[in-house]
Amino acid sequence: IMHTANACYYTLDHIELMTIFEILPYKTAEIKVMRYRIWWIKTIINIFLILKGINETNQAIKAAKKAAKDNGGEDRTKLEALYEKNRKLKVTLIMGLADCPVGLFVVSDWGKRNIGAHGAGLSGWFGSTVAAMEIWRQTKGK
Repeated sequence: IMHTANACYYTLDHIELMTIFEILPYKTAEIKVMRYRIWWIKTIINIFLILKGINETNQAIKAAKKAAKDNGGEDRTKLEALYEKNRKLKVTLIMGLADCPVGLFVVSDWGKRNIGAHGAGLSGWFGSTVAAMEIWRQTKGK
């Protein structure tokens, strides 16, 4: 489902670009709404996959702690890797949730009335800031 949504999204993205440059005779605003509807589906699927990943990582952490307790010692490298994976998933979840107001603003009348351009812009800024901080965090030691 995710690959199909990605293919549809990027196809509509190319169509939107061609309408902007007047290569195709479609209305750019209509294509943008269609593209964001598919993007909205992708975002929801991503959020559920991230939540599933967080749940599986939490279970792996519990199992590693239990195994460490049973064996009399902790495997710190394994636990640290699991904690890092869990943290990255949670950061990705924050970025995905920050995308939701932007999608609602573009796709729905409710979003235009209740979120507004400033709310959508602020949400996008927040998600981008979290992403930039994560990139900085991963590259600062290199």
